Amino acid sequence: VPWRTVGRSTGRRRVDGRHAGVGRAEGRATMDLGTAWAWDTKKLACKIRAESGNPAIDELRLRLSEMAGVPIPDAMNSGSGKKAGGTVGSKKLARKGNLEKDKPMAPIPLASLGTGGQIVSDFDANMKHSTTNMNIHKKFFVVPRSPPPKIIADMHLERMKRPEIEATEGGSPMQLTAAASKNNLERRRQKRAQREKLSKRSAKEKNRSQNDSFADTNVSKEKVFKPYTGDVFGTAGNYMGGMVYLSRLPTHDVDSVLRKNFSTKPSDAPHADMDDTRNAVNEGSVQDYASEDSDSLKAREAKLHCASTLASWAQHDANTDRLAKEGAVQATMVLCKEEDIEIRKHCANAFRHMSSKRLLCEQLVQIAAVPTISELASSAKDEGISRDCAICLVNMTRMDGIEARLVEDGIVLALMSLMNQHEGLASLCVRGLFNLTCVDQSYQFVERVIKSFVQLASSATLEVKHICVSGLCNLSDLKSLRPRIVEEGVVQALQLLARQAESKTRRVCAIILHSLALSSTCRADMVSKGAVLVLHQLSLDEDTITLHYIASAIIRLAMENQHMNRLINDRGVISLCNICQRCPTIASTTQLCAAALQLLSQRTIGKPAIVQEGVVPALVTLLRESKDTTTLRHGLAALCNLLTAEENHLPIINQGGVQSVINLCEHEHSGIQEACALALFNLSRGESTRDHQINLSAIPAIIRLSRLPMPVTQMRCAASLCKLAVNAANVPLMLSEGVVPAFIEMLKTEDAGIVKHCCSALCCLAHEGSSCVMIAEGAGPYIINGAQTGDVTTQQACCAVLSIISSHEQCRRQLCDMGALPALIQLAKMNDMKTRLRCAVAFANLSYESTVQGLMVDHDVVPVIADLSSPSPSYAEPWTAANEQNYTAEEEKDPAPKDHDSSYSEENQLYCAKALCNLGCHIGSEKRIVEQGGAYTLMMICMLRAGNQFTKQVCAKALLNLLTPENLEKLVNEDLVQAASALSKKPLPPKNDDEKLLRVCAEIFCLLSADEYGRSKLIKRATLMNIFNLTRSTDRITQSICGKTACNLLSFKDSQAAAVDAGAVSVLKQMCTLGDPASERECSDAFFLISGEESYRREIRNSQVLPVLILLARSKNRDTRWSCNRILCNLALYESSRKALLETGTIPAMVALAHETEGDDDIVEICLYTVAYLSLESNYQTKMVEDGVVGAIKKIWKGKPGNAEILKLVSLTLRSLSESPSARAQMIADGSMELLAEVVLATSSDSALQESIFPHCATTVYNLACCRDSEEVLVEQGALTALRTLGQVLSCSSLVAAPLYLLSLVASNRDKMAEGDIPELLIKLSEVDDEATVQNCSGTFFMLSKATKVREKLVEAGMVPTLIRLSKSATEKVRISCSEALKNLSSSGGDGIEEGTVSTLISMSLSGANLNTTTIMDEKHEHERPVIPETDVSKVSLPDYLMPRFDTAFEAHSTTILKREGLGAGQGPAPPEPPTMETRDEAPLTIEDEDGMEGAGGEDEETTDKIMMFAKMHAPESDLHFG
Repeated sequence: VPWRTVGRSTGRRRVDGRHAGVGRAEGRATMDLGTAWAWDTKKLACKIRAESGNPAIDELRLRLSEMAGVPIPDAMNSGSGKKAGGTVGSKKLARKGNLEKDKPMAPIPLASLGTGGQIVSDFDANMKHSTTNMNIHKKFFVVPRSPPPKIIADMHLERMKRPEIEATEGGSPMQLTAAASKNNLERRRQKRAQREKLSKRSAKEKNRSQNDSFADTNVSKEKVFKPYTGDVFGTAGNYMGGMVYLSRLPTHDVDSVLRKNFSTKPSDAPHADMDDTRNAVNEGSVQDYASEDSDSLKAREAKLHCASTLASWAQHDANTDRLAKEGAVQATMVLCKEEDIEIRKHCANAFRHMSSKRLLCEQLVQIAAVPTISELASSAKDEGISRDCAICLVNMTRMDGIEARLVEDGIVLALMSLMNQHEGLASLCVRGLFNLTCVDQSYQFVERVIKSFVQLASSATLEVKHICVSGLCNLSDLKSLRPRIVEEGVVQALQLLARQAESKTRRVCAIILHSLALSSTCRADMVSKGAVLVLHQLSLDEDTITLHYIASAIIRLAMENQHMNRLINDRGVISLCNICQRCPTIASTTQLCAAALQLLSQRTIGKPAIVQEGVVPALVTLLRESKDTTTLRHGLAALCNLLTAEENHLPIINQGGVQSVINLCEHEHSGIQEACALALFNLSRGESTRDHQINLSAIPAIIRLSRLPMPVTQMRCAASLCKLAVNAANVPLMLSEGVVPAFIEMLKTEDAGIVKHCCSALCCLAHEGSSCVMIAEGAGPYIINGAQTGDVTTQQACCAVLSIISSHEQCRRQLCDMGALPALIQLAKMNDMKTRLRCAVAFANLSYESTVQGLMVDHDVVPVIADLSSPSPSYAEPWTAANEQNYTAEEEKDPAPKDHDSSYSEENQLYCAKALCNLGCHIGSEKRIVEQGGAYTLMMICMLRAGNQFTKQVCAKALLNLLTPENLEKLVNEDLVQAASALSKKPLPPKNDDEKLLRVCAEIFCLLSADEYGRSKLIKRATLMNIFNLTRSTDRITQSICGKTACNLLSFKDSQAAAVDAGAVSVLKQMCTLGDPASERECSDAFFLISGEESYRREIRNSQVLPVLILLARSKNRDTRWSCNRILCNLALYESSRKALLETGTIPAMVALAHETEGDDDIVEICLYTVAYLSLESNYQTKMVEDGVVGAIKKIWKGKPGNAEILKLVSLTLRSLSESPSARAQMIADGSMELLAEVVLATSSDSALQESIFPHCATTVYNLACCRDSEEVLVEQGALTALRTLGQVLSCSSLVAAPLYLLSLVASNRDKMAEGDIPELLIKLSEVDDEATVQNCSGTFFMLSKATKVREKLVEAGMVPTLIRLSKSATEKVRISCSEALKNLSSSGGDGIEEGTVSTLISMSLSGANLNTTTIMDEKHEHERPVIPETDVSKVSLPDYLMPRFDTAFEAHSTTILKREGLGAGQGPAPPEPPTMETRDEAPLTIEDEDGMEGAGGEDEETTDKIMMFAKMHAPESDLHFG
């Protein structure tokens, strides 16, 4: 299939060997879109013919065909016709059938269509159209177009015309003129309609004539239709010629599409057509003196003369009435519409002079001459005409009361048009616009005037700018118009007008903004539209009046809170600062600036930003240079407000603001002095500036101000000094400046607020030691006296000072000597929470001084302290209205009266506990304190009242101080155990344990556990569990003390069971891991005591104590090692514990201990006991051997080789280990046989030990001999020697015979076995009445007889008779073995044969009993197992010193108890809060409004509009005398 070009030809593909862009006809022929595409789904919405490019042509051809009654052939070969039921004029035509099934119509002659038919025929012959060029539904859309600019201008003029005045009775020249104007308008409309009709008719005639000419001439389509070169579908390039685009062109563009080069200019049309058109218009026009039919030369001259005359007459005032009465104005209106330029000049001149006469000017206004004059001026190319018209319009605006009518008639547009056409007329025209603003009230369409000024703002001269702002100034005086002015963009326009303008212009701009700012409704829009930026631009002027109005505008904008950010960001604050810098001595302006800054500083946000904008230097300038009291007052208020933000302190100090305040402290005005005091107070509130160098000047100034007889100033000074006294660096300066005498003088005023501030300040001063001593010496007596004799407020304040002073060690004794104790006792009875709390603080501080502790006990302070901690004091004052004032709203949560619930506070309990704890440190006063209820008070605090861990800690310390031997029983009876148990409990989250508290509780319990009476009260399970839970402490000392308590409880029979049940084993386990040798020893001793009971041993196992004990068994501390090994030995003694020990790793520890211990035979022996007992556990014997236990036993044996207990233990251990077949090879490899031979040898000399040791040894040898492939090693290690010794004991016969047989199975051993006494031993053993022994011996005889080298030795040993005897045995194996042995021995005999040998041999040979002997005896058959004796552990029992028993001489563990101080209470609660002071200074603002009245910054608007500021203007003289 060849390539088909679709869309734009690219020149890269070829179609049938030719370039794709050869020609459009070939390209279309090869596209074949109808068959190549699924076109039914891609049909266009219309049918397009390439020759026309517009479906409108197709529609026209169809209609022509219908009108002629002849069908037009379809070039597409697709039938088309009317839709069923349609009409001839219908626009909706439908195809019948589809593209493939439609049959072609018969050819029809096209002569009836004329030339058009011929063209269509020729074109269709050369064109084959695609089915895509069809408008299926014949739908066309007209693209809307905007009318020409001329039409828009005409429409605008029509809208600006005023409605016609209704006719009244009795015609007048004015009414006639209006009627004539109406007729004239109607006549023009008729002429326009006729002109359009004639143009259509002439166009049709032209087309008809051309068609007739075409009928005679064969015209090619190239001359008629433009060649189509665009993109078919408008996908690229020439969109204007695309089919899709052309299909959407409106119908009236047919001519422009088909005849693009056809000119439509009137000059190209034939003159005949123009004449016909003109004649047609003349025939249908109305006869009038202004018509074109009378425009002859003579008429022109007459009109010219008339216009000239009217212009001349209008120059003289005497002709005014006559001209007005005889219709001169109307005539001029008619003449000005002539096309003659000269006539228009005279008319314009006449209008100019008529407008200067009031009577004629009124007629011009009444007949709505503005549009006519505007049209005259805009259509004239002569600048003189335009100037005269402009003067006329300006003169018309000078008339009062007609501004609204003029604006409605379009004078604004007229003046703006003139200014646009002629720049030289700008100053003239703008005067007319200005005159329209000279009104005393708003009028309709005044916004047009506003908009005109806004438009002139960007392209105006200095003069025009000034006139513009003057006009806007007039309009801004109208209150009702101000929102409209702002809305129309005047604020933005002022920014342009003020730029590079004259000073007077900028001044007027400032006045405008001031006037607009007077209306609160405009302020938000003004700020949002950039008014603040304009004000900043204007603030750079030097003109004081301008600056005054700027300040006035800004202060009104600042009255709204929401404008704060914009005033800062748009440089409004900088504008105020500029004004302050330029005119600091002009009171009227500085007052506004200072007041505005005060307003801005009162806002809760933006204070740091204001400071950053440079407001501080401006305020400093005002405070230094201004002499106006109001300015200073507002400036100080602004500075005070800025100082409320601490981040502003350093900038204000660095920029001289504080120094200016200090300088003004000497001002005579009281308001300024109060403001200075407030500013310094705000400065003192900042923590970062309290140590600044400025305080060197500020503190003396504050002290001087405090001496003024003004309560407010004194209060502020006291508060400032209180804040500054917090910094210790300021105290020396304050003291040197006489602050204490100043405070004393202020205290004499007895003003509640001042007293509170002074006491708070004294409390702050008392924080420093040196100043505290000075206060105590100087003001102490006065304070104590005030505490005893003053009113409630004074007592509260004095108590605060006393509590602060008592926190200093050097003042405590001095206070007691002055009589502070009685005063504090009296103050403690007050019904005030804070005062009682401060008394508790004072008692705690004073009791911390050891020299006054006894004095305080003697003054019976303990009951007072107990009463302070009680929620219901015994001597508390009842609740009355008199003391209700002592509680603030914050302190009194419940309005209902209640007695001293404040004493239940945590702080109060803490201070009382500290006081009692300190008093308990006084040796000798413990008993008296307990008797006065101190212990009971402490228990109530720690168990019920206190919730803080530290408070409980202090209580525990106090109880420990009181826990002396003489007080122990009494304290226990007062529930000391319960209190300590409660204190030792773990607190609930999120609280954490107090380590000090845990230690104190542990010490209390330790002391009680060492006493029999105290121990009897501790054995309750709950108490013991609390005691043992103290091991959760992370303090090693606390844990050690807790371990001592557990050891005490376990060391006595009456408490041992309860302690174990409560968890003492776990406590001891933890103590053993502390690394403290003493604790390890004590705990191991305790473990040893409980290891004798099975239930206790079970607890030890379950508590996982064994690993710890095993670890400590190797401790470097000999006592610990001794105790732990005793414990392990006792545990190993019992079968229930062995498995746990073995699984825990006891054997490796014992092995290591055996190798490590040198010279300590006792521990080694205990270790061997442990190993021996553990070896009885059959399941772990192999593991023990693998862990090297044989080597450890050998090491122990070498240390005490002859000890009887060691012999027993070693033999038992080896025998037990050898019971495991899998362990025997390793035992042999580790030298067990050698060790056993030594044991046997060592025992051979002691017949008493042989009975208990030899069976174990013989069993061990037998077990080892059962290990195959180890026989030679056993012989080498001395097995034969051991067996030779063991065989001497009858009870070991079977155990000896069996290993001998097993050893003889190896040929290499037979020679060694023939040596020594082994043959004799065998002969002896064969005589034992034990079948197994005899059988094993006979087997051994046989094996030995195989060795030829030893046969003679065997014969010599007398084995032949034994063999002869045994060969007759009833046991077949014995008989066979002996016969074979006898045979072997006789085969080599040459010296003679024993008696009976021959007969025995013959008997065996002839009887056939030995038929299979060779085969049987050659095989190593199993030996006969001997009887293994049972192991009797009781024979290896523990000695007494290893058995656990209670020690009657045991001394309970104790701990060293030292007196623990509760320490001081510090300074206690904060000083009494002084009365709340307002940190902001809101000095009253007095802002003059427009009428000169004073307001407070509210709505500053007048009730009526003001009179305009500027009067109306004449036309400039330069324009009047122009030309």
